Amino acid sequence: MVEGDERKSGRKTIEEIKAEQEQDAIEKWSWIGLIYRLCEGDITKTDIVVGKPFMECLIWMSYEKEVLKK
Repeated sequence: MVEGDERKSGRKTIEEIKAEQEQDAIEKWSWIGLIYRLCEGDITKTDIVVGKPFMECLIWMSYEKEVLKK
């Protein structure tokens, strides 16, 4: 079956399903995902990150996204 046929039948592609699952996980774990990312996965850094002002964290993550493309 070609992709065009999947579109006509209303079926989702594997890529669409994966994207939806990823979005669902992001919505479910949004706050912990932010902390995890700022800690670089190191649980010992959690207290340091949680103690930072929220705006400082957002600015840092915005910088990473725009300049470092993480």
